[in-house]
Amino acid sequence: MKWIPGAFIASALLAAGCAAPAHATRELTLGPAQVVERVEGRSDRIRAVKGDGVLTIESPEQSGSSSFDIRLKKPDSMLVSLSGPFGIRLGVLSFSRDRFVFYNYQDNYAFVGKSDGSTLHDMFNLRMKFDEVLRAFTGEFFVSGDDSLDSFTTGGGAYILTYRSGETKREYRVDGADYFVRSYRVLDAGGRPTLTAMASEPDETDSMVIPRLLRVIFPAERRSITVAYSGIEINVPVSCSFTLPKSADIFYR
Repeated sequence: MKWIPGAFIASALLAAGCAAPAHATRELTLGPAQVVERVEGRSDRIRAVKGDGVLTIESPEQSGSSSFDIRLKKPDSMLVSLSGPFGIRLGVLSFSRDRFVFYNYQDNYAFVGKSDGSTLHDMFNLRMKFDEVLRAFTGEFFVSGDDSLDSFTTGGGAYILTYRSGETKREYRVDGADYFVRSYRVLDAGGRPTLTAMASEPDETDSMVIPRLLRVIFPAERRSITVAYSGIEINVPVSCSFTLPKSADIFYR
């Protein structure tokens, strides 16, 4: 995979990703169950995504950026096309819940494997499962489960919910006005983050506020993926189908 140097873009995205939206200053009076209901209701309204922008991947081995075009249909299909300068096609990532395909246009080869994170790790040094990749492009970081609520507070125009499962904690900061997850952290027994995700630059699309800047960081591994949308539409008709060229060399993982 050939990447466009992206150090400057990555730095700018990281700085922007830490910023909280200025409009969320209303009085926060909901209880935790009501907040969760609104967050999940908001996610349920998003059935499809169509957009374009810049994708930045950073790792100790290599870092870079590429333009992307995405077609996403919940719950189980996604197609991401990557391109370089002057619209040169670089590759295609095709995801389903049980199959991952990466096709390289320039060298006419494809890697095919499972969507369990192993094939994506081989390609981009990021071990992310299908649902984790989907959330990186939609910002739907909230995961409902059997974890017990450990604390519930407010601050900075956000509801802060912390859940505990054994020695692991999950912390969510939910926007108090539009109920998207501004930030999400998974903390180990020592309180150290093993995963951090951020959403910012909210913009209204189809009567719903959508964050245009999304970032997922794996601190211990010093790896991250940043999605910066230039344009985004939700719940429009999309097609996620992709057929490999018959002449492509295919490698199975």
